[in-house]
Amino acid sequence: MNRQRGFTLLEVILGMALIAIVSLSAWYLLAGMNRSQQMVLSQGSRLKAVNQAFTTLSDDFSHAAMRTPQTGAGAGAPDLQLQTGDDSRVRLLRQQSRSPGVQLEQVEWYLQDGVLYRRSRLLTPGAQALNRRLLSGVSGFHLRFYQKGMWRPQLLNADTLPQAVEITLAVNSLGEVQRLILMGEQ
Repeated sequence: MNRQRGFTLLEVILGMALIAIVSLSAWYLLAGMNRSQQMVLSQGSRLKAVNQAFTTLSDDFSHAAMRTPQTGAGAGAPDLQLQTGDDSRVRLLRQQSRSPGVQLEQVEWYLQDGVLYRRSRLLTPGAQALNRRLLSGVSGFHLRFYQKGMWRPQLLNADTLPQAVEITLAVNSLGEVQRLILMGEQ
C-alpha cells in the first residue's frame, strides 16, 4: 500500500485554528498588560504630584514662624489664620531660608474649583505675590491642629503655633491622603 506522507486537510485546519486561538489569547494578554502598565504609570505620576504637594506643605508648616504679638492700632491680622468649609484655606508666616538672611514669607494654601493652590509673598516692600497651581483633582483640604495635648479642628490661640498639623487631602482616584507635620519654632 502506498501511503502518503503529510497532513490531511482536517489536521491542517485544526492546527491553524489552534494557532489562531493561541495567538488571539496572547494578543489579549499583551493588550491587558499594556492597559495595566498605562494605569500604573498614570497612578504613579498622580502619586508623584501628591507627594510633591505634601513636600511643599511640609516645608511651609515646618518653617512656620510667629512674630512678636502686636497690640493696639498697629496690630495686623494674626500670623496663622484658618478658614474651614467648602472654601478651606490656611495662611501662615514662614521663615524664608532660600535667601541670604532670615526673611519672612507669607504663604497661603487654598482649594478652589478642585485645584490646590499656594500663594506666597516675601514680606518686603514691593514684593510680588507668586500664585502656583500645585495639585488638581482635589475634592477636600482639611486641617487639624495638635495643641495642648489634643487634636483640634480649630486653632485655640492664633498667637502661638500648634505643635503639629494633620493635613488631609481628598484626591480624586486616590481617596484621602494624610500627613502629620511638626510645626516650626518648637
